[in-house]
Amino acid sequence: MTVNKILPASTICDRLISNAADKTLAIGPLTWQPSDGTSAKRWYFIVGFGDAGGLFHCEAIYVDADQRDAIYSRIRLELMSRVAGRTFIIHTFNDEITFARWCECLWPGEKITRIRKATEADYASRKTPER
Repeated sequence: MTVNKILPASTICDRLISNAADKTLAIGPLTWQPSDGTSAKRWYFIVGFGDAGGLFHCEAIYVDADQRDAIYSRIRLELMSRVAGRTFIIHTFNDEITFARWCECLWPGEKITRIRKATEADYASRKTPER
């Protein structure tokens, strides 16, 4: 999903809340996909949730680069205000690996295990050797 004039933040929040069958959302950190050399970075964040069967699902929310922090904050705050006073849990994460590990514990399955392993491998490949 992309936040824009066609799909405003309020619509995205409605969709996320209605998709979270177990009344739990996990909001990952704002991050970006590297440029392919022909286009700019794509900024996004992931929101994880469980379906009625307890399986992990997620939505990637893409945001405009020049408004990324504002949109990210707006969606998080709007989600929190919409569920205030209800039996609903929202967890926020500032680390992709912690987000994936937490989601895997709450909603175990092949999909999230693949995502967690890929995320850990990606981060491990970025580390420079100690000198």
